[in-house]
Amino acid sequence: MRRPGNRPRQHTAQSVSGCIEQLTDIPEPGAVAYRTDEEHHDANPGFEFPASWHRACVARIAQEVPALPIAYGDQGEHATAAPASRTAKPTAREAR
Repeated sequence: MRRPGNRPRQHTAQSVSGCIEQLTDIPEPGAVAYRTDEEHHDANPGFEFPASWHRACVARIAQEVPALPIAYGDQGEHATAAPASRTAKPTAREAR
């Protein structure tokens, strides 16, 4: 699996910090996590990291954003937030 810029740790740190910044600037933040790689890649076509990476990022974000609601991708639009798509997701799209 190819990693963005050959710097997965830097990419992860930037994704997490970017989402934290965005989530702390909105009144009712929320995040979405994905149970499977298939579900994650269906929601984020072309993204190269697995769903487990995404869940780990969401967990790190939740440590910094008090009472962050987290919904699974199959739970629909239960979580709302600011990043580029409908919810806060540390994806390549938001990280760029």
